Amino acid sequence: LFIANRWCLYFRNAVDKTFTRIDQRRGLPYNRTTDLSVVQGALPSYQSGIMLWVATEAGVIRYNPASAQDIVWGEAGVPLGAGGNPGRSSTAYPNINPDELRYFYGPRWLPTETTELSANGSSILSISASQSGEDVFALTPFGLTRFTTQPWTLKQKASHYEAMTRPRHDRYGLVADCNLKKFGDLSSYELVSTDNDGLWTSMYLAAECFRYAVTKDPSAKQNAWHSYYAMQLLNNVTGIEGLMARSILPVDVAPSGGTWHNSTTFPQFQWKGDTSSDEVTGHMFVYPIMLELVAETSAEKELVRGLKERIMNYIVKNNFRLIDVTGQPTTWGRWNIEQLNNNITWYDERGLNALQILSWLRSTVAQASSAGEAANMTAAIDYLIEKGAYDENLVNLKITIPDDDNFSDDELAFLPFYTWLFANQHMTPGGHADALRASNQTVQAQFMLGMMRNWVVRIEERASLWNVIYAANVLAAGEALPATLLPDAIWDLKRWPMELIRWPYKNSHRLDVTLDPFTNRGSSRQARQLLPRDERHSGRWNGDPYTLDGGSGMSETDPSSFLLPYWMARYHGLIVDSDAAAPASSKMRFN
Repeated sequence: LFIANRWCLYFRNAVDKTFTRIDQRRGLPYNRTTDLSVVQGALPSYQSGIMLWVATEAGVIRYNPASAQDIVWGEAGVPLGAGGNPGRSSTAYPNINPDELRYFYGPRWLPTETTELSANGSSILSISASQSGEDVFALTPFGLTRFTTQPWTLKQKASHYEAMTRPRHDRYGLVADCNLKKFGDLSSYELVSTDNDGLWTSMYLAAECFRYAVTKDPSAKQNAWHSYYAMQLLNNVTGIEGLMARSILPVDVAPSGGTWHNSTTFPQFQWKGDTSSDEVTGHMFVYPIMLELVAETSAEKELVRGLKERIMNYIVKNNFRLIDVTGQPTTWGRWNIEQLNNNITWYDERGLNALQILSWLRSTVAQASSAGEAANMTAAIDYLIEKGAYDENLVNLKITIPDDDNFSDDELAFLPFYTWLFANQHMTPGGHADALRASNQTVQAQFMLGMMRNWVVRIEERASLWNVIYAANVLAAGEALPATLLPDAIWDLKRWPMELIRWPYKNSHRLDVTLDPFTNRGSSRQARQLLPRDERHSGRWNGDPYTLDGGSGMSETDPSSFLLPYWMARYHGLIVDSDAAAPASSKMRFN
């Protein structure tokens, strides 16, 4: 027997006739119940024979009472996990299986007539589940929601995302977000320029490279070259060898924000300047992958290698700075010793930018077109290590104060972590990389220490991309993986929502969320616990996963943030997934 009221649920034990109270202490996200439906003995995704569908004044809760235990609370007001850690937690409640507790709130799940998240918009009037539990119907003031359960593999999910890339996210081959002219209406999409078109495209391009390496699907190769040529255009449109644009627009389109220049090489385009380290990180991340996994003929390899080397030679000859068309360094394109080691305002970029420049130089040596090119890049590495102690900078990669955690910098660290690994694994046969191999052992130890220190800070985020990159590096070093590393990555991929519209979401009203005493660097409130992706924002890897409220319903994210970790994991054999026989760990159920 289950009883619901405005404050909690009660369960009556049929054997001893006792009542158990179910509230936030057992993981219930919200109270103010309006209706209740009980499903017994149904789907394989249910751990026990009972699943509760709880209607409330603010959304729907799917809850398995058998999966919950009493929560042990720490002094900081955060539920303690098995290790008694009072800091951020990897789930809302560490003692509750996150797949047995689902919270459906807002227009991602429920019909609404406005873009605003109001109590009325997600208030449930009644709820009814079929006997099998495969279909659940929730009635709101604005319509009816039907929840259905289907088994999919991660491969099927990746195919679903791949299909949405075109036409809504393909602009000259550049892959990025699109705007929606009408709330939640994908037919009203509008292709737009973004601040980091090269970075976002590089992540999609890398995913297609890995997909081609795994499947040899001709469409993956075609997509890869399509986006490569777009990134090549970002380089050529500036008229300066080695300098890439942030974005491009036709000359008859009025740009918005930033510094724009008319192209002297492609008169039909204007390009966005003041290119940041974000862009260089994306370009230098994907070109080595493209060179090894997709470029097959000598001409193709020289095309990609030449572009990569021109970028690095331009940076090295300008004292490790990216010089804009103005003749001055761009705001964030600085990797020189004077800036990183001697400018106190750049202390938090010291380890990060040292990692970036060393990983790019090593990659250029590993795939060098000639012995002379390898020697020049090796000399640059030696200079930065001997004069700037950049190898020591790697160890202190993650330096931050509690309320200034820059998640964008995590993205700008983990991509070079992979660039470093890929360079180690794909050195050109012969003498080009001999000097790099000779000095590799000492620098590699510093690199591994800095990467481990960075990943430890990010463990609780259960982030698939970070975990896959870390796992690939750890396995390459011949070490054992942490037990939760891959299960956490798969859980993250499983909980990615099927729609990538940036729906409005709200979690600040939840009873199972503890507020962080610090706001984030954008002055927004954030949680102390990680919520699943389909209950928070599903944006890019540079976003704060602990942000409580946000979204607008007026844009759609491109799917590269899912495709990259999935296909990278497939390439490294970390996930085995097929339509014919997917392992249990890759099975998922979502509504």
